[in-house]
Amino acid sequence: MTEIIRNGSWDAIFAETEEEFEKKVEKMREDAEVAGYEDCRAWCVQEAELRRTSEES
Repeated sequence: MTEIIRNGSWDAIFAETEEEFEKKVEKMREDAEVAGYEDCRAWCVQEAELRRTSEES
């Protein structure tokens, strides 16, 4: 996931036009989604909640 986002971001940064930038960002989003971005995000949210709960105890 990190590689997809890192490489996709750099590709977008160096886009020569706004249109090319948007296409590169969309490709990065699609690649991340296929690789399971939502599962990773859900896991991070869950872990953050567990940590918050444990720190409040």
